[in-house]
Amino acid sequence: LAESTESFEITVLKFLSTKEDRRNGLKRFLELKLNSLSQPEDKIRRDALVLWLLEVQLAEFAELRRTGKQAFGEESSSTTEATPAEQQIKNMRQQIELFLARSNVLATVESSHYTTVVNVHLLQSEYERVLEVIQKQHLLELYYKHSPLLIEKIPTELIAAWIEEGKALVSDRLLPALYRCQDVSNTKMVTAALKYLNFVINENLASRAMHNFMISLCAEFKPEELLEYFEKYGYSKNSVPYDVDFALRVCIEKPGIFLY
Repeated sequence: LAESTESFEITVLKFLSTKEDRRNGLKRFLELKLNSLSQPEDKIRRDALVLWLLEVQLAEFAELRRTGKQAFGEESSSTTEATPAEQQIKNMRQQIELFLARSNVLATVESSHYTTVVNVHLLQSEYERVLEVIQKQHLLELYYKHSPLLIEKIPTELIAAWIEEGKALVSDRLLPALYRCQDVSNTKMVTAALKYLNFVINENLASRAMHNFMISLCAEFKPEELLEYFEKYGYSKNSVPYDVDFALRVCIEKPGIFLY
């Protein structure tokens, strides 16, 4: 199979378009292909295959754990024997351990260790552990990538991590996550967002976009704080760090009158 005359891409597409046993077929094909890449010049392709194969196995393991929990709930609690689902999970774990024990696999996974670990925790919905890995290793790109999800799940913990990173993070790249904190029913997210906005503003790390979002969020949730905010930056339209026209559109209460 790995020596097929058809291209790698065509063979993979066939597996992906087959409904029955497509994951097992894909795993087998990737394993055979991996075994055939033994030359030093094959390292890049080999590393890519290792990570792909591991991703397939981890996805299967996560799925088995989810279905296994459901099956376990349906089984009688009096039995001490492993259910078929539990045995399948055990077998899958052993397969992954054996796969990781291969020297070329271990070297590849170690070189991209933290991204792999983060993906594993995400599959298990272990958001605190995801943040723990990112925070301990100061993985800035993973902050930017996963913060839009994490801020919905663990907003307080995430904002604390952002503040701890300080200047290392480019605050504007966190705006996609902050923009999610505008749900009036989720005060925890709003409070967390305002805490970070106040931090970057007080530390002079905030861009005009950050200041504008601060105004927008305060106008909606903390209008009583806007007057103090505007007074802090004086009366000159040309020197304030926010967009005055934007602020005028947003503010319809007392702080808006101050802007005139």
